[in-house]
Amino acid sequence: MKSLKFVITGILVTVLSMMGQNAFSQSVLDPRVVVSKDHVRYSDLMWMKRVWRQIDLRQKINHPLYFPDRPSNGRMSFFDSIKDAAMNGDLVAYNPGALGEDDMLTKPYNILQLDSIFNPVTTVKQVDPYTLLESDVEISDPLVSSDVIMYEVKEDWFFDNERSVMEVRIVGICPMIRVSDSETGEFRGYKRLFWLNYSELRHQMINWQVYTSRNDVHPVTFDDLFNKRMFEGLVIKESNVYDRYINQYAAGEDALLESDRIERQLLEMEHDLWSY
Repeated sequence: MKSLKFVITGILVTVLSMMGQNAFSQSVLDPRVVVSKDHVRYSDLMWMKRVWRQIDLRQKINHPLYFPDRPSNGRMSFFDSIKDAAMNGDLVAYNPGALGEDDMLTKPYNILQLDSIFNPVTTVKQVDPYTLLESDVEISDPLVSSDVIMYEVKEDWFFDNERSVMEVRIVGICPMIRVSDSETGEFRGYKRLFWLNYSELRHQMINWQVYTSRNDVHPVTFDDLFNKRMFEGLVIKESNVYDRYINQYAAGEDALLESDRIERQLLEMEHDLWSY
């Protein structure tokens, strides 16, 4: 009887050691399958508006997309997860154009082009301490998660006449980095790295865990985060005849008011469709 007890104890110790630091099997984190969204026929669309918004990762509500800035406890930031999937060939990244104006997701990058984005090489002037001659030296400055502090999201708001519901669906996501002057360090704006097709991205995000302070037993994935709109983003553009962003015709407080007007118009649209 005593020997059986020792055997059982040994088995439990082995199982717990195989499970790592967790005392319970996290079967809930086993590979999950994406649940497809309801099919919408174009003929059933009563109204639709396309908008672009920026998600600032410096806002507290958006911190789950930013942290951890380094992989920790089996979790990675949103950008690190994207980077690994893209370099492994599990995700397609699309060229945003020379000026970042192309968001049609039609020109995919190859692995070599992606590597040059994630591991950019810059040329700097260096003086030889012995000859005092100046020469150009190439140095590698790998892109890290903390460099990405903004995401641009392209989404469609529409009213489905068949189901009588107002719905919003994300079309694409684009990580952005801060650009500064190489000599003065002065802020020059934000640069779009590449666009990701949201429908393709969902198949990866469904298994990427996000930290939630509410309950560790029921983890949230990045797919849940975007589908449940657990983020805050500022509208920077709506579909218009000039195809221009808000900052191209408004600045400062006027730009914020214009963004708020578009957001309020989207939220009030569904209410205005009904009679009480």
